[in-house]
Order: sequence, then structure tokens, then C-alpha cells
Amino acid sequence: MRWAHTRYYGEMFNDELRHEVERYVSERGAIAVDPATSPLSRTIRGIPGGPSSTWSERHALYAAGLGTFGLCGGFLTPAGKAMRCGSVVVNLPLPVSPRRHTSHTAACAYLDHGACGDCMRRCPAHAIGPAGHDKGACQQYQDMALRHLRESYGVPVTGCGLCQTGVPCESCLPDSSG
Repeated sequence: MRWAHTRYYGEMFNDELRHEVERYVSERGAIAVDPATSPLSRTIRGIPGGPSSTWSERHALYAAGLGTFGLCGGFLTPAGKAMRCGSVVVNLPLPVSPRRHTSHTAACAYLDHGACGDCMRRCPAHAIGPAGHDKGACQQYQDMALRHLRESYGVPVTGCGLCQTGVPCESCLPDSSG
């Protein structure tokens, strides 16, 4: 398996699935690339706003019309935000997904009309506030709090995820979310 650029567990599957789609499309004569596992893909640290990636699955999904962004930075789809996503870029004519929302944050009840905000209360690092997600504070918390799991149990924990679970938009878009 091609897991040199992976994060862990669910992302291993995601990497392998994207690779298989890339292979399948390429074998049929089209051009396909899996940007997330490309050697050009990397995380950039030490910049204002916190760590950033050279490829964003969430932004690819937004460009494809599959959802919007939430206050915590998670991607909100009709299936909710507690999910994994992946993308393969191809040079094939594909049907257009109609946009369900009028802005890039319309599915978030807090950003759309000031309701909810449960992800702020769920964040143990207090890294989510009315202005959005502080990726630096989030990363500091993860480095400190999750170190025990990595060191004591060998669990390759890469994120907390509490802002994506136990909230109304975990597995759906609540009726009040626009």
C-alpha cells in the first residue's frame, strides 16, 4: 500500500481509495491526480493563522458544490461534518452539483444567523470563538493533551475532533441551519 504521506487509520483508507480512483481513471486514458498524496502536498507551519496545507480536501469539496464551512473550520455536508472527505482531480466532463447554499458559510447555523455555537463549547482548547477557529491554539492543545496517548499507548492520534462530534451538525444539517 502507498501510505508514505498518510495521517492514520481512516485517512489510510482515504489515501488508498483516492489512489485506486486515480489508477482506475488513468487506466481508461484520462488524466487523474490525487493531490493529497502527491509529493507536492505538504503542511506549511509557522505562518499567521496556523498550519496550512498546499491542498485542501474541504475547499475541493466546496468548489464541487458539496457543502459549506462551519465556525470550527469543518466542512458541512448533508451528512454532517463528522466525516472524512477526499478528492481526485480528473480531466473528465462530470455533472455539476447544484449549490444548496448562497454563501460559503450558509450551512453553519452560527455563522448564518447566530444560532448554535455548540462547537465553541465543545472545544477543550477554547480554540473556537465567534471569529472562528484558531488553528495555532488547537495545535498546541493537541500536541500537549494527546501526547499521553501517543507516548503511553503508541496510538498515533492526530487530532481531537470534539468540535465535530456531539453537536447538532455532526451527522446532518439541522433544519435551522439555513
